[in-house]
Amino acid sequence: QNGVIVSYTINVMTDDQVQRMVVQSNASQQTINNLIPYTTYTFSISASTRIGQGPSLPYVVTTSETTPTRPPLNISHTTPNPGTLILTWIPPDPSYRNGVVRGYLVVISELETSQTLYFNTSTPPLSIPSLHPFYTYNCS
Repeated sequence: QNGVIVSYTINVMTDDQVQRMVVQSNASQQTINNLIPYTTYTFSISASTRIGQGPSLPYVVTTSETTPTRPPLNISHTTPNPGTLILTWIPPDPSYRNGVVRGYLVVISELETSQTLYFNTSTPPLSIPSLHPFYTYNCS
């Protein structure tokens, strides 16, 4: 041993940034906040004595996925006939997906009858047949 550990240096790295923090020697753990979902981080921890900083080993972690923080983009519709609605969209911007988009839930509310329809789809477009012609629908 080369002396008493006086601090630890933690480097938190992504592809485009490095964050460095120094923690006191009596800390055996450190909470790292404000990590971005579904992002790969490389952590390195090194100990320092009064003489200097020692070596470190990288530790790679990918944070968990979570729900997207923004909705799909460019939502539009066509009505090939009075009883059918075709919805199209593109996925949210990649920086807001927070993981792999596995599907979409489309909710259609028929305003005249208060009936609500639910549709799950993995990709656009979504064709919704058997709607009442000339009724008003709210899509979300």
